[in-house]
Amino acid sequence: MSKPHQNRDSIADEAFNTRPRFVRVTGHRPGFVEFDFAIGEPDIYIEMILPDEGFKDFCELNQVTLLEANNEAEAPIEARGFEWRLSDATGRQSDQFDTDNKKTE
Repeated sequence: MSKPHQNRDSIADEAFNTRPRFVRVTGHRPGFVEFDFAIGEPDIYIEMILPDEGFKDFCELNQVTLLEANNEAEAPIEARGFEWRLSDATGRQSDQFDTDNKKTE
């Protein structure tokens, strides 16, 4: 008789494919790329930031599919309901930095 968790594991393996990798660029700072990274499902992601060169290496290593920018993420936070980004909480948006990496007024 098999253990219950073995059946659950085999079902989970079939139901969720972790091979597809997705990246959506969400912003740029001098020398850095801000992006969403997803495994399996493009709608379940984490926010990341890497240096330009590191971003290129990361994408190659993970063999990602690049997704188009999400225009809803640019809407004011009030219009997005419960959807918010880390930059909303910290008050640091990528367009608040000039090319000298100084915060703009």
